[in-house]
Amino acid sequence: ATKLTVLASGNVGIGTAVPNKDLTINSADGGVIGLNRDDTSISDGNALGKIIFGGDDPSDGTFQEGAAIYGIADGTWASTDCGANIAFFTCADGANTLIEHMRIMDDGINYYVRS
Repeated sequence: ATKLTVLASGNVGIGTAVPNKDLTINSADGGVIGLNRDDTSISDGNALGKIIFGGDDPSDGTFQEGAAIYGIADGTWASTDCGANIAFFTCADGANTLIEHMRIMDDGINYYVRS
C-alpha cells in the first residue's frame, strides 16, 4: 500500500497514490489529522491546535488570516483530566485581526457569541 505520494502538481497523498486535493488522506478507518501540543505541562488557555484559513495579500505578498478554529485547553491537564474548548474566530471586513465570536465549552452545551 502507498504510504506517501507527492505529485508534480503539488498534491500530497497519505495512503493514496492519486491525491485529488492539496492534501488527501485515505485510511480504512477514515482519514485522521492530529494537531497535538507537544508539552508535558498543558495549562488553562493553552492552544492545543489551530486550523487557520487565510490568503495571500497581492499588494505585499504576505499571507493574512481571515478565519480560524482553535482547540484550547480548559484547566490544567493530567492523564485523566483533558478538558478543552473549541473557539471560532473571524476577521471583519476592513480589518486584519482575528476576533473570537463563538466557543463551544468543555461541557459541550454552553457556548457564547461575542460581537
